[in-house]
Amino acid sequence: MHAVLKTLERWMDVLQGKLELFAGPPDDFISNLQVDIVPGKPHSKFRALLNPSNSPFIDSHSTLPIKRLWFHLIKQECLKEVFIRYIFRKKINQSGETTTPADLENNLKVKEPMKIIHKEQDIILAFALNQSVLSVANANLLALSTQKEIIELDIGPILTPPTWLEDENEMDIEYIKNPAPAAHESDFFVVQTPSDTQTSQHSSAATSPHTPGQGNWPTGRGTNVTRGINIPGITNPQISQQIHDRSHRLLRVILKRPVAGVRRIGPHPNLPHYLTGSADGSVRLYEWGHMQPLAMLRQPGAFPKVTKVLFSSQGNKCCVSDTEGDVCLWQVGLGSNFTKPILSLRCHNKTTSDFSFIGSSSLIATAGHSSESRNVCLWDTLLPPRSACVHSFICHEHGCPAIVYAPHHQLLISGGRKGEVCIFDIRQRQLRHTFQAHDVPIRCLAMDPEEEYFVTGSAEGDIKVWGLDVHQLVVNFPGEHSKSTFFKNIGSTSGVTQVAIGPEHNLFSCGIDGSMKFRSLPERETMVRYWTA
Repeated sequence: MHAVLKTLERWMDVLQGKLELFAGPPDDFISNLQVDIVPGKPHSKFRALLNPSNSPFIDSHSTLPIKRLWFHLIKQECLKEVFIRYIFRKKINQSGETTTPADLENNLKVKEPMKIIHKEQDIILAFALNQSVLSVANANLLALSTQKEIIELDIGPILTPPTWLEDENEMDIEYIKNPAPAAHESDFFVVQTPSDTQTSQHSSAATSPHTPGQGNWPTGRGTNVTRGINIPGITNPQISQQIHDRSHRLLRVILKRPVAGVRRIGPHPNLPHYLTGSADGSVRLYEWGHMQPLAMLRQPGAFPKVTKVLFSSQGNKCCVSDTEGDVCLWQVGLGSNFTKPILSLRCHNKTTSDFSFIGSSSLIATAGHSSESRNVCLWDTLLPPRSACVHSFICHEHGCPAIVYAPHHQLLISGGRKGEVCIFDIRQRQLRHTFQAHDVPIRCLAMDPEEEYFVTGSAEGDIKVWGLDVHQLVVNFPGEHSKSTFFKNIGSTSGVTQVAIGPEHNLFSCGIDGSMKFRSLPERETMVRYWTA
């Protein structure tokens, strides 16, 4: 019996391999096949196959036995998926020609992003990805903060998209296999642009014409659709229902913490922990998947607004900066006392907006606003507080909101309120280069882990990718997180609020438009060819 079962398994593998190589049936495989496909009702294809007149065999007395076998096999639950997949699958391009443009610059315009929209249209202030190597089960967790709460999401299907996401036929099969993936209402919708935008345009062109932006939803007013959700560009209830169902399959809410005003989130590099900093000055340490905080580093109401929370690259220290210019350092580890920091420095006399650990956790670079325009400073935490500032750069006349460090190149990159970018050589402690990146303030920066490029996010919602060595614009995403209002975006929460780059060239961003975006950036080889062209 064991040998027979093994033989059957081998036969099944061989047949499955042949099916995978199958380019699809000919157009007249089932003559006069009429399928009335209803969006949101994937069983319409299967019902068409059950019609006695829809078979690939001619009407003859001699074909009755094979017809009986055909319809008997179609009715088998385990074979329903096979029939739908290989009868209705899209034809493969036999010419082998690529469908992407040949132009190299167009190749840099990578796949459109996955967009996570919060149904309340709340501003997403910060997010963090789980970086712990010890938490395999929660490896794909994302924590994001709105103005009302902290939400942990499982984004595994977004990082590794399923085949049904871009194939309508595979999506129907997924709906048949899992008709009800979730019973609760979701606060989020996942859409992919511009395919969903084009679908909605086709469905609602007569009622709501618009012009889509480059890889973005239209910036005009949205229309209320089913379940009271406001999704820009979607006016068809059936399309809205499809997006709602797809969101349940792509996103799973792990938990929600009713903690209001969290402005910054910093994940631990090795452990399943992360820090949160709030507008009320409180700083908490959480563990992924657990409701209660592990520790309270700062009590609410007793300290200024938090502007940054960060662990060192080794995870042995954590640091917090605030709007009054202070930077505080804590030791992290077993038996650590979080009631009092091991070091507190007044780095800038107006505000400290951002900071980064330089090399080891003893050297810190800060960015902020000082009256002497010494807005980027280097601090040695092993020295006494009065002599801890080892160097300061006079730059960014109206303050420096963001800073990032490239350890392999030993370069410090800062962004100013006039849109300028400065690149400093840490070894020689001098300004190497400066250029104009945006016409408005730069809100955030992110460095590629391989240090081939860095990303800037502006107060108008634009995101730009720059080469680190050549300081050349690689990719531009205009209006990625812009929100059209009667008045111009004013204040510290305008535009892009945070950008980050994952290990697989994945760009994550969030902003004032109440959405997060995930997209794949160009590969290194593509960028090198572009720079040398």
